[in-house]
Amino acid sequence: MRTTPWVLAAVLLALAAPAGRAGEADDLKAKVEALASAEKEAALAVLKQNQEAIVQVEIVLNLTISMAGQQARTQERKLTLPGTIINAQGLTVISASGIDISRQVPANIKVDCQVLGAKITQNDGTEIPARVALKDEDLDLAFVLPEKPGSAFSFIAMDRAA
Repeated sequence: MRTTPWVLAAVLLALAAPAGRAGEADDLKAKVEALASAEKEAALAVLKQNQEAIVQVEIVLNLTISMAGQQARTQERKLTLPGTIINAQGLTVISASGIDISRQVPANIKVDCQVLGAKITQNDGTEIPARVALKDEDLDLAFVLPEKPGSAFSFIAMDRAA
């Protein structure tokens, strides 16, 4: 969970309090803990409200792996990543680096990744065939779209604050 700057400032002030002001530091520490607890409760409420929009995305990759002086080998790998549905058509956002294995290996190993398939698994277990529609490595985002339009999906609207 991301800590807001004012919480950090309060913690630093509490830690820097002189020994003679220990009572004030304890009071400040209790207030900070109460604020952190309130933030946690708020985050859990947002999660509960939007849980249907949090899904699992399975990506099937074809990997071609090569190292200097060795013959390249090919293998298939399945990865499961958390995703968030962001519109009623089922457009789902995931981490682009999660599906690009080539960014996770040492420089002396060359890995070419090709996405062979994808599916979105909803909380109720429903599996929806999908495809990777767009990948932006600079933003570390990949967008997965159901293959066939279906019923409206529960989603987290990106135009409102959580």
